[in-house]
Amino acid sequence: MDAELKTILGQLVTKIDTLATKDDIRRLEETQLRHGEMLQQHGEMLQQHGAMLQHHGKMLQQHGDRLTAIEAQLQRQSERLMVIDARLDEQRQTINALIPMRIAAVPPAAE
Repeated sequence: MDAELKTILGQLVTKIDTLATKDDIRRLEETQLRHGEMLQQHGEMLQQHGAMLQHHGKMLQQHGDRLTAIEAQLQRQSERLMVIDARLDEQRQTINALIPMRIAAVPPAAE
């Protein structure tokens, strides 16, 4: 029996060395609590960032809509300028055509 008890006691001593103490368990619980709090804070921060991203997405959409309106307005102005340019070309051609006729109509004595 003594040998058997020694064997069992030896096994118990070996097992006891691997068991966690109350301090170890308390430290683990504190660490888990801190990690849980940190995860909670990170979750809240992620929600805030998500809300900010949504807000910025809406702002980008609004800016995109404004740019689309400005592009349409620029297109209309470009079309108007093309019409004005064509009219000015017609007037230039008319004036250029009239200049030789006007010169020809002036009598030589008036020169």
